[in-house]
Amino acid sequence: MGYLKLSFSSFSKNKLTFVFMIIVIAVLFLTVNFMISTLADRQMLTKGYEKVLSDNTAVVCDINYTVKMAQGLVGSYKESREQILSDITDEYELYFSAKEFAKRLDGEEVVVIAVSDEIYNNLALPLVSGDYSEAVASFGFPDESVTVNKNGCISEIKISGNLTKDTYLPISNSFSTSNDFTASDLYSDPGENNSFIIARTSSFNTDMDFSCDMSFLIHFPENYDENIAKLREKAGVQEGKAILENSQKALWEDLADFIPVVVCILLVVIIGTMSISIILNKYNEKRGGVLWICGFSRRQILFAHFVNMLIIFVVAAILSIGAYLIMSLLQIELVVSANLSIANIIATVALSLILILASMIIPAIKSKNTSPVEYLRRAK
Repeated sequence: MGYLKLSFSSFSKNKLTFVFMIIVIAVLFLTVNFMISTLADRQMLTKGYEKVLSDNTAVVCDINYTVKMAQGLVGSYKESREQILSDITDEYELYFSAKEFAKRLDGEEVVVIAVSDEIYNNLALPLVSGDYSEAVASFGFPDESVTVNKNGCISEIKISGNLTKDTYLPISNSFSTSNDFTASDLYSDPGENNSFIIARTSSFNTDMDFSCDMSFLIHFPENYDENIAKLREKAGVQEGKAILENSQKALWEDLADFIPVVVCILLVVIIGTMSISIILNKYNEKRGGVLWICGFSRRQILFAHFVNMLIIFVVAAILSIGAYLIMSLLQIELVVSANLSIANIIATVALSLILILASMIIPAIKSKNTSPVEYLRRAK
C-alpha cells in the first residue's frame, strides 16, 4: 500500500507525462491486437476446411458451365456435375456449401447456406453470442427458430448462435486454376444480404436438394491421383493439400507485412518508454534520497519506480482491451478483425512485461552506480 501511495504522489506531480505514456502504450497494444486478430481471421477461414482438405480431397469447379448451358448440353448444376463425374468408377464422397434463397412462413426471404456436416462442424467464424450446436444466423437475426420453405419442402431450423456483423459465408467466392488459390476463396462476403442462416445439410428435410453449385469438394478413399487426372480433363481442379499450403504461405506473407510496422512502433515505444522512465527517475531523485534516509534500501527504491511503471502499463492495457472489446461488441465496420481472444490478452501481457523491463534498465544501472546521498544532493 505504501508503494501505491508513493506512485500516486508521483503521478500527481507529473500528470501530463503519465497521460502521454499511457496513450502511446495503449496505441501500441491496439495495433498489435489488430494484427493478431487479422492473422487469426486468415487462420480461422482455413480451419473450417482444413480437416476435409488434408484427406485426399480436391475442390472441383465446372468453369465451363455457362458455355455448356448456352449450348443446351446441361440444364442445371446437378446435370453438369454428373457429366464431370461420369468417368469416375471408384468410390467418392462429395461435400457441398450451397447458397439458396428460401421463404420463411411469414413471407420474408432468407438466404440459406447449407453446408456439409464435415465442414460445418469445423467452422470457426466468430460469434456475438451462442454456439454452433444447431445453426448460426446473421448478426441481429430476430428469430430463435425459423421454418424454411423451399419448393414445398419444410424444415424447422433452430438458431443457436449469432454471427458477427462483418463475417464470411462458407460458399465459393471465386475459382481460379492459378497457384495462389487459398481457403479464403472458399468463402464470400454476404454483401447486402442482411438475413441469412448457415446450417448443416443434415438439419434440413431430406427432400431438400442443397447440393447445386458450380463448385464442390470431392474425396477419394483410393486412387486419388488417377481420379484427379480424369477430373482435370473436364473441370477446374484445386487439390486440397495445395490449398492448405497456399493458405499457410499467405498467412506468413500477411505476417511479414505486419512485422515491420509493429517492430517500428515497438522500437519507438521502447525508446520513448526508456526516455520517459529516465525523466521520471530524475524527477524522483529527491524522493529516492529521502526514502534512503528513511530506511529504504536501493532495491526498495527501485521497486517503487517499478510500481510506477507497472501502474502505467496496467492502465494502458485496460484502456486498450476495453476499447478493443467495445469495438468488437459494436461491430464497427472499420475493424472487421476486432474479435478479442486469449491470444490478444497474452500478447498484451507479454508486451507489458517487455516494456516494463526496458523501462527499468537505466534506473537500475543508475541506482547501482550512484548513492542515494548523491541523488539528494543533486535534487536540492
